[in-house]
Amino acid sequence: MQHPLGVAIDGDNILVADTYNSAIRELELKQHQVMDFDGGKYTCHDPVCIPTREPAGIVADGPDRVLLVDTGNHRIDEYRPSAKTYHTWAR
Repeated sequence: MQHPLGVAIDGDNILVADTYNSAIRELELKQHQVMDFDGGKYTCHDPVCIPTREPAGIVADGPDRVLLVDTGNHRIDEYRPSAKTYHTWAR
């Protein structure tokens, strides 16, 4: 990780906004693994999809909602893990 800023608890895992790598990392505590949160498996539902750039904050808001502050794109993204989707929540 390079310059991790945001941290959130999501069930048994920890989510980290890995700012300078423009990624969200998922730490699986039971298996002692670090992986990409979306791993390219999430589908964007915006008219124009832009890759995450310099995420700084992250929060798990309930069992199926993750909000990410994407500072490089001046937006907040909403992820829905059960559906493997995300979209811009606010600009």
